[in-house]
Amino acid sequence: MCISGAVFTETVVVQPLTDYVWTGGDPHDDKSLESVARLFKALSVGLQDLQVFYGSVASASASAPESQCMFPFLRSYCHSPDHEVKFQYIDRLYNNKAVYLAESSDGRKLIIKFIQQYNSTAHHLLARIGFALTLHYSSLNRADIGGLGMVVMDFVDGKSAHEEYGDEKLPRAVYDQVKNAIDILHASSFVFGDLRLPNIIITNGAKPMLIDFDWCGERMIGRYPLSLNDSGSIAWHQEVKRNGIMSMDHNISMLDAMKPPESA
Repeated sequence: MCISGAVFTETVVVQPLTDYVWTGGDPHDDKSLESVARLFKALSVGLQDLQVFYGSVASASASAPESQCMFPFLRSYCHSPDHEVKFQYIDRLYNNKAVYLAESSDGRKLIIKFIQQYNSTAHHLLARIGFALTLHYSSLNRADIGGLGMVVMDFVDGKSAHEEYGDEKLPRAVYDQVKNAIDILHASSFVFGDLRLPNIIITNGAKPMLIDFDWCGERMIGRYPLSLNDSGSIAWHQEVKRNGIMSMDHNISMLDAMKPPESA
């Protein structure tokens, strides 16, 4: 037996709540019987809580826009111990990622992202010198939703380098800034990991910023995710593999692929 939960937003999302549990029973194994009994008790309590919650939705205050029920329930973050920032979601930015556009109570546009891991230290390092979006909050030291942490950063108008330049090499001025950002990460022993054109945002004035610090890790310590796309559609360094150790050489290889001709 496996217990799953489902929720309907713009589509139906179903995820397992437990691993497969043996319920065949063993009259001589009280511990297994107790474990299954606890599971069914928790399920019963959870179902009762859901009935109470959804029974009160119809009479909820009209001050909360109906559209917000289609988004994650987290709608605030702690900027400091005594300063909570509230926000409302505007749109989901990717169909296959939990990344949202939101607006804070004081009118600032924000990116809200839910992810299992995130290198906030590396992000702050580049944000301080303008090579990454301002990072306001990260809860990756604890799980906010289903094992995911929430990351909050500023939104800026811009296009990805892939949208801006297609399959062409980066312009010299843009390439030099991206290289500078990678050199700064390397100086602190960080490997960006997923250095591809879609993860470089080009803002007004051709200013590049790195986004998606999900993979970023310490050199020779951090590992690539098990879900890494190794189908051959991405020209990774030959040593890059699922759960493989991250090396600065991998960044340099991906950076070289973006390098314009010396005359450019």
